[in-house]
Amino acid sequence: MLSAYDDYPIHQSPYPIGRVGTSDRNFYDRYYFNVHDVECGVFLAFGLAVYPNLGLMDAFACGVRGSKHYIVRASRKLDNDRHLTRVGPLSIEVIEGLSKLRIICEESEYDLAFDLTFDAWSAAYEEPHFLFRNPLGRYTMDYTRLTQIGRMSGHLRVAAEEFTVDPGAWRSVRDRSWGVRPVGDPEPEGALVEHPERIDFFWNWSPVHYRDFATLYTVSEYPDGQRWHQSGVLIKPDAGFRHAVGMEHDIRFEPGTRRFAGATVTLDLGQGEKVVSDYEPHLKFLMPALGYRGPWAQGQYKGRLVVEGDVWDAADEETAIIHGWLTETLCDVKTLIVGGPDSGEYSGQGIFELAVIGPHQRYGFTDAFDGWVPPA
Repeated sequence: MLSAYDDYPIHQSPYPIGRVGTSDRNFYDRYYFNVHDVECGVFLAFGLAVYPNLGLMDAFACGVRGSKHYIVRASRKLDNDRHLTRVGPLSIEVIEGLSKLRIICEESEYDLAFDLTFDAWSAAYEEPHFLFRNPLGRYTMDYTRLTQIGRMSGHLRVAAEEFTVDPGAWRSVRDRSWGVRPVGDPEPEGALVEHPERIDFFWNWSPVHYRDFATLYTVSEYPDGQRWHQSGVLIKPDAGFRHAVGMEHDIRFEPGTRRFAGATVTLDLGQGEKVVSDYEPHLKFLMPALGYRGPWAQGQYKGRLVVEGDVWDAADEETAIIHGWLTETLCDVKTLIVGGPDSGEYSGQGIFELAVIGPHQRYGFTDAFDGWVPPA
């Protein structure tokens, strides 16, 4: 079946663009943005994704003010319209590839609306390819992801408050990924039920903005600390990327829980130069608001077009327990660069994304569930 995209010279197979290069149901193609300001105490996240082999497109937006999460989510049947990146009131426009994009949540009865333009501050960084096998040998993750530091401008409404998003004060980062990873309704486990010890996922991802540079760090580990993915770079708009030769994390948790309470991350740039960053949390975003599992999971068919709004309060203990397994925390970041021409102390702001599911020896988690519920 042909679509408007087939008029562009972008084909990667002998088939129309609407037919992707794999029949894996979990193929996806996704945008993600966040924009934030520590001084205002506001955080916004937005995501839109296409699932060609599931026949749908969905989008999510969440504005966080204090502990309150104001959510808009929408899903529609794809009808081969991959070029129409709009789901109900949520849409994205690529004005100039890898440079300028626009995200919109139209005014409605829900407690969130915005019209924002992302301008690239740095080149897009292609992270090392994500490739992960399950215990039976199947690739359950096989995808490419880019991350890009930018500046947002425009207008944002969270509940009854209106904000002018000034690119001089607000910071933004986006990622863009496509390939295969688990989406939608769970698949039958088959013989995987014999491998309960592999119910684990350890993930950190952290872009940080400073005045003249930025850092990007990500690590994924098995329970014993062995890494299956890692990357660290120092980014300057006029000097490209400096890749770390090593990286270490020291994550702090609220006592008796898996809740993020701060971290120290060290990027080793080689030749005696290190970037040591300490994170002070300010505002926590519960990422399941963007459809990471839960009652409205990414890639679940809801109908030809369905739009809903919701309000969560992260200060509610039950909400924090149910949805707090994957978080992005807005932080002030104090950084010391040791060695090299950039030696000195710097202040920045950024996010620390974290999921610790299952056992992890380094931090004392011994099974799938300890630390989810705070001690009495």
